[in-house]
Amino acid sequence: MTSFNAIQPDELLAFLQRQRWFGAKSAAVANPRVADVIPVPWRDAGAEFAIARVAVDVGGEARMYQLPIAVRPSRPAGVPDAAVISVREGSVIYDAVHDPDFRRELARVLTAGTVLTGSSGSRWVVEPVGERQPAATAPLVTTVGSAEQSNTSIVVDDQIILKLFRTLNPGIHPDVEVTRFLTMRAGFANTPTLLATLRFEDAGTTTIAGMAQECIAESSDA
Repeated sequence: MTSFNAIQPDELLAFLQRQRWFGAKSAAVANPRVADVIPVPWRDAGAEFAIARVAVDVGGEARMYQLPIAVRPSRPAGVPDAAVISVREGSVIYDAVHDPDFRRELARVLTAGTVLTGSSGSRWVVEPVGERQPAATAPLVTTVGSAEQSNTSIVVDDQIILKLFRTLNPGIHPDVEVTRFLTMRAGFANTPTLLATLRFEDAGTTTIAGMAQECIAESSDA
């Protein structure tokens, strides 16, 4: 956890400015910071993972973003330059969505569920939805999408698509609620089934952090 909190403000801002999902590129940004860190108990080959919330102030108002973080002794193959947050002697800190070990564990908990708690008492909850869960293969095959601007999509075994929301706003998320209604209450067959939701919980406040749906090949928007 010390490694994550050691990220310097200038390093964090430089990283954020390189991301498509960072919505304040053209604004006057102040006070970039790691606001919250929730350690993830997944270990592999010396890696350390966490779910962080990072914040910047724009016009006196805090804007919050979700940032999974990985720390390894050296940068793994396949992690792009734009994903690197900080380089220290003996360690590199980077966006964990580009780490296949992190993605595989994340895919596993989409169907199993998990609750992770940070030192401040905040929780990151992955909750399966309904009984219709695709069968996972071993090992899981995961890929990161490249088209979206405000989210990050991870495809699992061509069966699940996880939409990780980067911009965080307290309360319900319309994308999740519409999909939940269509699949759980209306029984509408022509939309991908909602499989899981991700959320932060803080002293009575809930912030939706992501959703997992069926991945339907060659599908399109209406």
